[in-house]
Amino acid sequence: MPSLELEDYARQIDSANAAAKAIVDNHSSAELTKPTAAGGWSPAECIAHIAKTLEVYLPSIRAALADGRAQGLTGEGPFHYGFFARMFLWMIEPPVRLRTKTPTVFAPRPQPDVQPALDSYLRLHRELQRLLQEADGLDLAAIRVVSPANAKLKLPVGAVFGVLTAHARRHLWQARRALSESGT
Repeated sequence: MPSLELEDYARQIDSANAAAKAIVDNHSSAELTKPTAAGGWSPAECIAHIAKTLEVYLPSIRAALADGRAQGLTGEGPFHYGFFARMFLWMIEPPVRLRTKTPTVFAPRPQPDVQPALDSYLRLHRELQRLLQEADGLDLAAIRVVSPANAKLKLPVGAVFGVLTAHARRHLWQARRALSESGT
């Protein structure tokens, strides 16, 4: 039986997937690729950015889990994360409290095609859910993931799962806001 924390992350991913599908299903390609009046990302770019972030992070998570398993870092939780990890998670959660420049490694391709962006998003979220299953029984607080954007940033794998699910919510919120600002 997976830990409650991992089950909760899996539910959050399912919810984000449903939200992304609803955004795409209920709007035209033209609406989804239109940037905001202020020059912000289009809804399609938001979805592509979530996918790009996952694409870049998943190998780091996979490696951290393998290292943790090899070192015998097991645990049942509940797991507790330090101040920095909790603060980082708080900053990522929607609504946006603090805007930051996206590291180049996570930047989406400008005006991506909507369906391929969604397909990539869903495929990578399935892979993230497989990694959640692989993490079951491991010490989610002791195993560290090195950020692909900054090697000095190392977070517990459990916190990274939380950050990635919050990151999806943040940019789906941004996509819905872009659609509402454009009147769609």
